[in-house]
Amino acid sequence: MQSKNFGMMNWNAAAGVILRSAPVGVVVCNSHGKIALVNAAARQLARVDPEGKMPYIASKVWGEMFDQNGKHVPTAQWPCARALHGDVTTRMECHMVHHDGSTYDILLSACPISFAGQSVGSINTLADITQYKRSLLMSCEESLSKERTYLAAYLHDGLAQDLAAIMLQLQAGECELPGNQGKAKAHVQLALKVARESLAAARRYLWTLSHEPLVNEDLPRALTFLAQQFFAGTPVQVALSFPEKPAQLLPAAIRTELLQLGREALANVLKHAKASKVTVELTCSNREVRLSVIDDGSGFAATPPGAERGFGLFSMRMRAERLGGNVMVDSQPAHGTRVVATVPLVNQNAGSRFHSPQMQNL
Repeated sequence: MQSKNFGMMNWNAAAGVILRSAPVGVVVCNSHGKIALVNAAARQLARVDPEGKMPYIASKVWGEMFDQNGKHVPTAQWPCARALHGDVTTRMECHMVHHDGSTYDILLSACPISFAGQSVGSINTLADITQYKRSLLMSCEESLSKERTYLAAYLHDGLAQDLAAIMLQLQAGECELPGNQGKAKAHVQLALKVARESLAAARRYLWTLSHEPLVNEDLPRALTFLAQQFFAGTPVQVALSFPEKPAQLLPAAIRTELLQLGREALANVLKHAKASKVTVELTCSNREVRLSVIDDGSGFAATPPGAERGFGLFSMRMRAERLGGNVMVDSQPAHGTRVVATVPLVNQNAGSRFHSPQMQNL
């Protein structure tokens, strides 16, 4: 009997050591709600020593609690208090405010501790997610900044230039009136043509903005929708070549960046290439995924249109480099353009790269 009790004592001691050294905050309350155990992670979030304290002063220990909607949570409704009445809380996100004005975010879980059918206390975990929330906010702001840049590029390269062209044609038509109505009419008709093309491009752009959830779709399907919408109502023929291997197995970050990269490449074809055919190819291997956008348009000799303004191909290169990959372009005047993005599927510094002397590294 003595040996059995000694073993139980060792187990209790070991359990206490495990709880106290847990990487997340652990708080154990007895049946009266008094805090019986607090590990180091939970103690770091406290302003006063929590052990032996009653629940009604919990706000003085850890601060005032607010839910995700900003509503104040009374101490009696805290997960640790509700657990004493048999309630279970799983991953409740809360915002905490200390009396000195400092704040932090935590993820709370709580459950009752029962013995012989009776509640003898509760165990609660507190995970500090402050840095995670701040990183998430910064990531959202960065994404918004990228989209604002993309929108600025469209307004500058597309809509603004089209409006300027329309104004020039209308002004030229006005100058021809009333002396030469034939020339004036030709200028007005050209202005109408530019206006129709600009309206169609604006509608395509609005469509792509309203279908951002495509990043969660199968990549070949999303690229198909994107290409079809970009060139709907144009004489450009679209050809698609996708692998048999399901591309939805790609990591979400790669799917997202490749879809955005494909959108920018197709936008460049539409705005600059004067192509009759565009081909979108996607190939996958165990080591890398490769997206190619090929057109038979006017091509260019050295600096592609828009590159000096920091948009277009430069943006595509930055997207690929964020994933450890690269973008290369092969183009010649009157012989079209081939844009190829290669992204490694393994985390290594040396990956497959194109080495064709005709390929220009962006």
